Amino acid sequence: MKDSDAMQLLKILHPRQNLKALAIIAYSGACLSNWLWSCANLVELQFFGMKNIQCLAALEGFVSLKTLYIASMPKLDYIDYKGCSSSTNFFPSLKELIILKCGRLRGWQREANVQNTRNNEWHHSLPPFSHLLSLQIHDCPNLSCMPLFPNLVTYLRLTDSSIKPLADTLSVSSIGASTSHDMTPPLSMLKSLYIGGIDIDALPEKWMQNLSSLKYLSITGFSSLGKPFRHMRNLSATLKELTIGEFQDYNLQCQDLCCLHSLQTIKFSFCEHLRASPEWICDLQSLPTVHIVSRVRVK
Repeated sequence: MKDSDAMQLLKILHPRQNLKALAIIAYSGACLSNWLWSCANLVELQFFGMKNIQCLAALEGFVSLKTLYIASMPKLDYIDYKGCSSSTNFFPSLKELIILKCGRLRGWQREANVQNTRNNEWHHSLPPFSHLLSLQIHDCPNLSCMPLFPNLVTYLRLTDSSIKPLADTLSVSSIGASTSHDMTPPLSMLKSLYIGGIDIDALPEKWMQNLSSLKYLSITGFSSLGKPFRHMRNLSATLKELTIGEFQDYNLQCQDLCCLHSLQTIKFSFCEHLRASPEWICDLQSLPTVHIVSRVRVK
């Protein structure tokens, strides 16, 4: 189908305005139809495999939206931001955001700032995703400017992508009410973190201090095993499951893990050079389960 035919087909579809869920898949047109923004009651919105879309118009007008899925859009460069009268009006219902395989995506920007965007002068005063509970970002190496996500609770996955969105979020001093006793560090409510394939040698101590509620942690693709776990003592009372994956270090040294008194399960996956069970595992007295999964050679 020609791109022009695809655009015309999408234009004539024009669903009812009370539509709750919409998925646009493998659409080959260069822009979306205006009727999309009249579907104000959308709760779930998916964009997948739209190979020619370079910009998504502002989406924060979908005030009922709970799930937003953007994937496999190789030409997508940015997502527009019109501006809100208040940060509470910015995606007020959004709970889950998934962005996958958008290699050119650089982030959110004001609609009138296209030229500045090309000069890498990004708008950095976006309101946060205040109600977002779950976030997945995979294979988005250029995604560097996006709203902060300090209140995540359920899940954060950041793999093969820029570390900047996470670093920016964790650099915020506090979240919550204005009174000091109500303020909490960003991501202090997060329960599950999956991080891998990013350009960083270690998880900074300040980050680990913030992750005070973390129960499940998966770290993959670091060249050295010791550095990522240097500050694990900050998770000693909460962490229940740890996954170590795709490490290249021959001699695993993770003495810092011995302080994880709440740890119940540790998993090794795709650690090809793991020759023996690390000696420090014996020191984890609370550990009832060890999984060694796929392509590991343990003697």
